Amino acid sequence: MRAFTSQMPSFSGSLRSSFSIKRDAFRAVLSRKPEEAELAQLRAIFQEAGERYRSDSQAARELIGKRPIPAGATAADWAAWFSVCHVLLNLDETITKG
Repeated sequence: MRAFTSQMPSFSGSLRSSFSIKRDAFRAVLSRKPEEAELAQLRAIFQEAGERYRSDSQAARELIGKRPIPAGATAADWAAWFSVCHVLLNLDETITKG
């Protein structure tokens, strides 16, 4: 999962408002376009996780471990992306797609 998170495109200051990255991650995992409701859920997960990790930087650092954080990203951003990737990789549709 950390490897998939690390494959996310380079982080930038506009990352938190970029929905195309979430759409691309969804398509990479599920091989289909996400519906708007699905994107809304991913945005909510990203926002909630980001808030959690911004308020608990130690938890974000523990999650990241020794992996480098991409330039322009914060530990909280990376950890929030990890949460999104975790959800995508553990969807029933991901596990059972054939």
